[in-house]
Amino acid sequence: MDIGTKGNRDINFHVLNPEKDLTKFLNYKIIKSASLPYKVKAPKCMDGVHNGIRVFHESFKEPGILDFDTQIETNLNILYVGSSIGDQLAQSLQGSSQTVKREVIRYAWKWYHENTHISLTSRGGTVSGLRVTGLMSNKNRDSPSNMAPLGELKRMVNQWQKIVSISGPSGQPTSPCEVLANKNITTNSTASAESDFSCGQKNFDSVIHQFPVEWLGDRYMWMFTSSYIDEIVSLSFKELGVNTVILQTITLNNNIDNIAEYVTLNERIWKYAREFQRKNSSTAKDGTKRKVFVMDIFSFSVSLFTQNSMAIGLISNNSGKEFQKKLNESADFGDFLNLTLGSPFKEAWNHSVPSKAGEKMVRKKIGHTCGDAKCAKWSVITSDGIHWCMDILGGRLNAALACLLRCSLRDIEEFDDIVVCEKRCNQQYMSLNEISWDDAQQVNVELTGYENH
Repeated sequence: MDIGTKGNRDINFHVLNPEKDLTKFLNYKIIKSASLPYKVKAPKCMDGVHNGIRVFHESFKEPGILDFDTQIETNLNILYVGSSIGDQLAQSLQGSSQTVKREVIRYAWKWYHENTHISLTSRGGTVSGLRVTGLMSNKNRDSPSNMAPLGELKRMVNQWQKIVSISGPSGQPTSPCEVLANKNITTNSTASAESDFSCGQKNFDSVIHQFPVEWLGDRYMWMFTSSYIDEIVSLSFKELGVNTVILQTITLNNNIDNIAEYVTLNERIWKYAREFQRKNSSTAKDGTKRKVFVMDIFSFSVSLFTQNSMAIGLISNNSGKEFQKKLNESADFGDFLNLTLGSPFKEAWNHSVPSKAGEKMVRKKIGHTCGDAKCAKWSVITSDGIHWCMDILGGRLNAALACLLRCSLRDIEEFDDIVVCEKRCNQQYMSLNEISWDDAQQVNVELTGYENH
């Protein structure tokens, strides 16, 4: 079976010492067959495999494909912004980053779905999740379901403290800082004016945007424009205070039916990022060059869909292997996107069965959602047609992000160098390329020595 090529690792066993070097750092390890403590309130897809309702095909079980986790050490302050999909990605990243403490600032509703949460890493960094119900923008940034908890997150980045959680978008603020500033607020906060609760704020270092276009219905094509992407990047630099923005491409899901629309949406992301990288003139107040990277999660979903479609007979092995080879050899994002518009991908994508999602009917994409051609069982790609099977795929997703964050910390400003670093991360992890092992246990992955690529 030739899913792809063996990933080229950039290995160097020089590890930054946080005690001696107080600058920002991130190190990560690829750990074989590990089970990191992800505290995700979502179905565990492997439970479905064990119970016989999901199919983990043999091609996915080959060494170095999906049999690893990623362990991260960092003092970065990282924010994930997105829908419930972004929320599960943030929760998984918190598990990978060795969380030692965790607080939920606001629940979306009914004390179950988390809207705003933050974890403290073992190295003094933070990983936060902010769940939005629409596109984050200047217009809606002050709404409770979007950016209203931002001040509390920044206070937690500045100084870790105990939080009294807020219930739902209409819940009253509980932070003493906001309560004392607004006498009209009644609260169940246990903190008093004489407490040691700090109202100081500190900016984030990096933000990852998972664009929630899958929830916008027919509006996403005209709402999600290059101007909007520029607005959210500008908002990230100005309001979040970050120096690095990572834009995730739009992934395959049951809510967007037309494959050509994925191509159009993702072209907008890629073209914006390339233009920003090419100009690369934006700087923070301290003179640090601001950076924008793309995490090509769409390519990962295409690779998973293709391999699953081959396993269940929607795509023949010969045409599937040829298609996978073309994907791996594509020179740039344009070539990759164009390949998805033709055979055999497009024909396989058109195989679907009707399914009810809430109050509406959607077409369940068989190659994406199902573990067999009759759709009698589920795949190990998605838990419900939209959300990821994080207990199976989290290793690759977190490795790709860690790799890109390492790129952001390198002293690279030239366009070609930025693109090379970004492309290496996406090709290695946002694919089904085999991750090789030194000792069948763990690999220290560093980008030190990048200049010798």
